Amino acid sequence: MEQFLLDRAAIFRNEPIFAYESALEFLQNRKFNDSLAMSRRAFYLSLKKNGNCEKEILYPLHRIYRQQGSITDVQAIEILQEIVESGRKIDSEFLDAKLKQTGYNRELLLFSLFYLRKNPTSDSNFKAEEWKSYFAKLRKQKEEEDLSKIASPFAYDSEESSFLSEK
Repeated sequence: MEQFLLDRAAIFRNEPIFAYESALEFLQNRKFNDSLAMSRRAFYLSLKKNGNCEKEILYPLHRIYRQQGSITDVQAIEILQEIVESGRKIDSEFLDAKLKQTGYNRELLLFSLFYLRKNPTSDSNFKAEEWKSYFAKLRKQKEEEDLSKIASPFAYDSEESSFLSEK
């Protein structure tokens, strides 16, 4: 079943639902690293396709981070859930504060970068590069323990990996 879901996610590589279904299957089978990789893929594709994400996409991420005991990552996912559920009006200052609060969580950073792209201001490019730079520095320090380096079937997708990289 897992291989079928991975194959389907590869064939329909730009559709978040197939990565999400794979993530749920891996989560159910307690393959947390595989589930995290596919959950991240589903989240990225959802942002790319819709400019936003559904609350359901965040469920596996929340559960995995909670299982790992990653308090700041759980906090970041809960912030995203609150934003998605409430439809709350946000701005780059709010996102900047939340990114700092959560140690530049990967998902919150992706959401913030898509927000800047969708709602550009005069300092959007500067802010995006600043956030990517902080993310790179903080994650580099924790590279050994950080699961953001999980290899997924889509690890070499240049578009996705370059989205978080400094230019």
